[in-house]
Amino acid sequence: MYLLSPCLLLYTLGSGLTVETLSGTATAVIWSCVQLCVGLIVGYSTRKFARAEDLEGVYLISCTWGNSVSLPLLLLTSLVGQGSLREDKGAFQRAVSYCFSYTIPWWFTIYSVSFEIIRKMAVKGVELSPLDDSFYAVVKRTLSQPPVAAVFIGIIVGLTPIKYLFWGEKPLLEGMGSVIQLLGQGSVPCANVVLAGSLHSAVSSFITETRRWMGEEGPQEGTSFFGRVVSLSSLIVRALRRYTTEAEAGATVHDRPVILVEEDASTSVSTAIPSPSAEVDIGKTSNDSGSEVVRTVVREEESSGIEALPKAHQLLMKANSFFSFHTTSCLLLSRLVLVPAINFLFFKLAQDAQMPMLTSSDPVLTLVILLQACMPSAQTLLIVTSNLKDERGSKALSFLFIVMYPLSCVTLLPWLMAAISMSGA
Repeated sequence: MYLLSPCLLLYTLGSGLTVETLSGTATAVIWSCVQLCVGLIVGYSTRKFARAEDLEGVYLISCTWGNSVSLPLLLLTSLVGQGSLREDKGAFQRAVSYCFSYTIPWWFTIYSVSFEIIRKMAVKGVELSPLDDSFYAVVKRTLSQPPVAAVFIGIIVGLTPIKYLFWGEKPLLEGMGSVIQLLGQGSVPCANVVLAGSLHSAVSSFITETRRWMGEEGPQEGTSFFGRVVSLSSLIVRALRRYTTEAEAGATVHDRPVILVEEDASTSVSTAIPSPSAEVDIGKTSNDSGSEVVRTVVREEESSGIEALPKAHQLLMKANSFFSFHTTSCLLLSRLVLVPAINFLFFKLAQDAQMPMLTSSDPVLTLVILLQACMPSAQTLLIVTSNLKDERGSKALSFLFIVMYPLSCVTLLPWLMAAISMSGA
């Protein structure tokens, strides 16, 4: 994808950029900022009701950043070939241009704001990987993404005579232009493969974590496909029963029996604190004698081998790896219903008022903007939590995507119908 997506951008922008397309690019950038703000406000407003607790940061970024490349491109491939756009030969090129232009603020913020949100809302005692948040570092991280760099290069090529070296009548570098075009055409199919692979990885991770929670091992090698399906189905049923039973008893992950452990930094000896106070500090601190210690929480069933404990944040990660049912439901409602509804309302108001730079007569641009508003959470967020070494956040996102992406197939239908109607496509 780091090769094919830039090629697609170079071809679409470099060969077909016009003043109208450039104006539409600015409109897409403005709406990208608006929709990011809407997602952030909705997530921040609902986070307490959702009871995300120590996963509030992950909840908030999941509401804010939607899938802006792979899934929209997949849908646009079909949408631009329907209705009134069927005869518009340049529709898909413009759609790609608008789609990737939309991602410029998206990339800048996801590599700056999302990192800060995760760190600010991290539970006390959890040590995340340090990251340079200076303006130069953010710009460098953003421009190091090939699609972002390709947008700027494509605009330069499209607005200058350089494009006639690759495309047009008898170009000097026609062969290179044809190679760029050919590689770009493979971008959308490969994006679908990457999307499917990411979801498969999330499902595998969830199954492994569920088996660990249930204290079971996976099926033995040589088990038939039918046997694996039966084993997995049985696991899911038993896990749901256990979850339901514990939920009815009020036993959430956070109030299961835990032990406070104190590890002396000088001797590396760990001891359990039998009756800690409610306001005890977790993480690096000092004990009554002045020695540096690391205090952490360990679930009772995981307290064996207490004399060889790992770091505090690694143990805290075991306390809660997934969103609760209540939190997941609130997040699905916020990202798939509330955020699109508000964005569609704002766009309708701008459309009725005919606000300059916020509306366009190009139905492709309108379709792209509205399509971006109703996407599920971005899979790139897994890169954010991985860079910060937030294992619990990564596991929570993996589980979330398993539920959200299949469900989005249902919620996308009415939003797509509304988008097509509003765009006149």
